Amino acid sequence: MNISITLVLIFMTTFISYQAFGNRDMKARLILNPYSVRHKREYHRLLTHGFIHADWNHLILNMVMLFFFGPSLESAFFYIFGNTWAPVGFVI
Repeated sequence: MNISITLVLIFMTTFISYQAFGNRDMKARLILNPYSVRHKREYHRLLTHGFIHADWNHLILNMVMLFFFGPSLESAFFYIFGNTWAPVGFVI
C-alpha cells in the first residue's frame, strides 16, 4: 500500500491548524517570525509556519487546492528527483 505524501500533508496540516486555532501560544511558537529566526535561532519556524492557517476558510481553500494539485506535483518531483529525494523536496 502506497500512502500519498499529499494526503499525509493534508492530514498533518489540518490537525496542526485545528490545534492552533484554539491555542494562541502554540500558534505563536509556530508562526514565521523573522526576528525569532535570525536572533533567537528558531529555525523550526521556517518549516512549521506552513502548517498553520489564519482561519477555517484559509485552511479549507488551501487543502482543497493541495488535494487537486498535490498529486501532479508529487509525480513531477518523483520524475525529476527519483524515489530517494522526491518526498523530501515535495515536503519542503
